Amino acid sequence: AAVDQALDREFLLEQLSGDVIEGGQSFWPEREESPKEATHSADSVDILRASGYTGEPLVLATIPQYENDALLVQRTLALSGVPVNIRLIPTEQFQGMERMSADLLLFAIMLDEQRELRLIDLFTSIAQHASPDLREMLQSSVGRILAEPDATRRAELFVEIERMLKAGHSLLFLYRKNLKTAFHPSVRGISLDSLGWVRFRDIWFSNQPV
Repeated sequence: AAVDQALDREFLLEQLSGDVIEGGQSFWPEREESPKEATHSADSVDILRASGYTGEPLVLATIPQYENDALLVQRTLALSGVPVNIRLIPTEQFQGMERMSADLLLFAIMLDEQRELRLIDLFTSIAQHASPDLREMLQSSVGRILAEPDATRRAELFVEIERMLKAGHSLLFLYRKNLKTAFHPSVRGISLDSLGWVRFRDIWFSNQPV
């Protein structure tokens, strides 16, 4: 909870430019609740002290593509007296054991047509770091989602999980970005993965005049 309070989202957005469009509080923007009033750094320091935090460095793990975002989180937490050591893990190794010893994980989720699959992967990954009670909740909830044929009800279940994780400060939203691509009209099948990379295996070329 203390780290969540120390992450000044207003400061984060002030430092960002380009494709960052707004603060984000949900994987389901269409269902997103109004953001809570921001907590200022001075308040965060008091909350940290009350929590028993004594100034030990936290380890934040992420992949090299998000190094700049990690540095920004590091600067933001430093304003509240929280030192952060950044650990960059190669993308192909990020699902391995090296991330398990980190205090914080920084990642992004693509909100595209595969959002549900991405969130199932995310919640399954969070369960690996969770307490037994939270792990059981996540596994049970994911099982209910997989068994639910109705898309509207699945979305409701996803939002329920999200709210529980946010309430327990296990999931901290930072901001939302736009990803942009430019390509010739004859190129078809363009889509992006969770890292913002094009899936080359899905690309094909149209022989129709453009």
